[in-house]
This record gives sequence, structure tokens and C-alpha cells, in this order.
Amino acid sequence: MRPAAIATNRFLLFAAAALLLLASPSRAQDPAVDLDAVEYVLLDDVHPGVDGASVVDLYFRALTRYRLPVEDLQQGDLAVHQDGKPIDPLQIASLRRVDDADLGIACVIALDTSRTMMGAPFQGARDAALRFLSRLGPSDRTAVITFSSRVDVVAGFDSPLEQTRALLETLEPDRTAMSTVVYDGVHRAATLLRETTELPRRTFAIVFSDGRDGGSEASFEDVIAIARGGGSEPRIPVFTIGYTGRGADGLDTLRQLASETGADSTRAVDLNEFYDDVLRQMRQSYVLRFETDLDGATHQIKLAIESASDSRAAAFPAVYSPTGDTPPYAAWGAGVVLVLLAAVAVREIMRRRPPTATLRFVEGPRADERISLVGDRARIGALPDNEVAIPVQSVSRFHAEIQIHGTEYKIVDLDSTNGTRINGAPIREAALRDGDRIRVGEIELVFEA
Repeated sequence: MRPAAIATNRFLLFAAAALLLLASPSRAQDPAVDLDAVEYVLLDDVHPGVDGASVVDLYFRALTRYRLPVEDLQQGDLAVHQDGKPIDPLQIASLRRVDDADLGIACVIALDTSRTMMGAPFQGARDAALRFLSRLGPSDRTAVITFSSRVDVVAGFDSPLEQTRALLETLEPDRTAMSTVVYDGVHRAATLLRETTELPRRTFAIVFSDGRDGGSEASFEDVIAIARGGGSEPRIPVFTIGYTGRGADGLDTLRQLASETGADSTRAVDLNEFYDDVLRQMRQSYVLRFETDLDGATHQIKLAIESASDSRAAAFPAVYSPTGDTPPYAAWGAGVVLVLLAAVAVREIMRRRPPTATLRFVEGPRADERISLVGDRARIGALPDNEVAIPVQSVSRFHAEIQIHGTEYKIVDLDSTNGTRINGAPIREAALRDGDRIRVGEIELVFEA
């Protein structure tokens, strides 16, 4: 046999052996080489009471060791615990991917426009952001902010996509900016996501900067706190792109910011690839829905896949749930008696109690509309599960709360962005009297007792 033929045969034998080795069961079962294994579980959002139903939606990401989304998860792959107790698999109603369910995403692009970004760095960041916008779908929402010595909202979530693209194309660094308020910029991005109503639940931010802050009012801790969320607010992952043209001393800040918010960080090398990875990670995240009693308490939810897990506390609204253990027919007889007794008690209470106080809208499309204040409290805010829902941008998600103790009424500001005023004066909390004028954001109401 000729030497060339011998060499060819040896190569073919070696290739065949290598293919057999790669396909062998021992390699497929070895977790050390399973590139599709779940290495990270990131539970970003616990959303109870969807559309008023007794269900909870869990928005989560399942990633490999290389931070790539794990595809084709099944319900049997997941374990859900509430306050340490496992959720019965029969309570799990659905498992969907965000892109398959067409739920949409909401993103703020935050660009450093200080003079250190002039030239190729900013042009590359701007071009990558424009390409990212071109890949968004009709269910997606986006906004663009810039930060140098100040923070500007270039395009809000209400801006048409084409207008946002046109504004982004004309952006240039500020040659006169002597400092960069990085923390203020990221904080504004998170605030914009928190306060804009009717956004998709899957929210995140992408930040391009050298990471060197100078003169921000917000601190690093403030940024982490607002991005992590809590209660009924989702976590906002903050993906960061670090520019090192003026030194790498700000990279650690950007890496830590991403890590603390469950996101990734990179250097400004291949920006298009990073944007693509972020978009893939968000769109190929999952939403798991399960049924449970919504009792108005705060609960700890844990989601586990293989050996990876993540937990998050969430405040549940008080919603009647049919998932309790007592069947309707078993409680029917007792219910009739209770209804009769309650009717007598209610009649006596109605006879003795003072008239119910109300809030009256002063202006706008709801002018002169009155809302009765009943129970122990009445929350005012942009979300629909508030007792006084005002879905406008200047009103925070949970803006203020009226606390009711017998015939005494007190209003408390819930750390709203635009504050609460009584008769023109800003307040943290104050007693309410008949005729007081309450302003939340741009909306004015009158308290009538």
C-alpha cells in the first residue's frame, strides 16, 4: 500500500474513533462536559394576582455555565416551593417562553455621552444600539437616556420606534461635560422602568460607560436597591459594557453593578454580539404560572432546576381563591347561617357608623368622580390593584396610602418619585380633614368627609 493511502486510512480510523468517543454514553452522562446543563437560575419577578386571578407568574432565566439560555425546559424539570413547602405539580398551570408567548420586553439603553467617549467609542456604542432597536418586535418597548454631567431622557417609552431611532442617530458626546454621573444615569433608567405603566413585566437596562462616576446624587447602593426591587416589583437586570480607552479603573464598578442585579458585563469589543446575547437571554427566558391562595401576606418563593436555584420574596394581594381545602358544598349550610348573622350585624353597623369619606377628582377626564374610602386603608397609585388607580406617568406604582382608623383619616407618602402634597405643601404623612386638596403627581383630588 502506498504511504499516502496508509496516512489516509489512519486519519479515517482516528476520526471514526473520535466520533465514537464523543457519542459514547459515558460522555453524554458526564456533567463536567454537559454544555446544556442548567448552571444558573435567576428568578427575576414574582407577579401574583395576574388579571385578578388566584395565580402567580414567575419570570425566570435558566442559563448554562456560559450564560446561554437553556432551551426546551419542561414543567417536570422545575421544582417550586412557597415558604419552604413544595407546590403540587397539579397547581402548575403553564410554562411558557417569553418569545413564544409574545409577552414582549422593555429595555432602557443608557449611554455615557461624556467627552471621554468622543470618536470611535461612542460611534460603536450608538451603532450597536441602533442595530438592537432594529431587532425589536411590535410587543417590545424601549427608551433611551444619556448621562454626562446630567441625565437626559432622549426618548421615552411612549416615543414611536422610528422617532427613537432618529433621535439616537443624531446623538453626540458632550464636549463640555467635565464629569460623569454614572450612578444617576443608571438610577434614572431603573426609575423609568419602574414608573412607566403598562410595560411588559420582562424589563432590563443596557449601560455603556467607562464606569467612573463623578458627582452623582445617587449612590451605588441606591442603584442596586432600586434595580433589585422587592415586594411586587421585579428585579431589573443591568447589563453593562465597559469602555477602557481612558483606563480600566471603572470596570470593577460596572462588573459589580451587573453581578448584583443578575446580569452580565463585557468590555467594549464586540458590542453587537453582546447585545445579541442579552436579547436572546431575555426573550428565551420563561414564565411559569401556578395556582395558590392570595392572602395579602408576604411569601418566600423558591425555584429550583437541577442543582441551581433562586429565591425571592413577594407581597401577595388579598384575593379570594378557590384552591382551599374546604369544598363549596361542605361550607354551604354554615354559609347560610353566617350570611343571616352578618346581615343583622351590617344593618346595626350601618345604623351607627358615620358617613363614608370619599376622594373626588378635581379635573381631567374623571373630574367630579368620587371614590369611597372603605376598609382600613386605600392605596393610591398607577397600578390597577390600588384601591384608587390612576394610570398616569407622574403617579408612582404605589404612590400614597390613606389609613383609616374609625373616623380618623391619615395619608402617607409611599416614597413616591414626584411626592404627595396636601393643600400645596409636601408631606411624608398628614391627618386629613374635610376639604383637603391632595396632589399626587399631576393629579389633584379633594378629601370629603
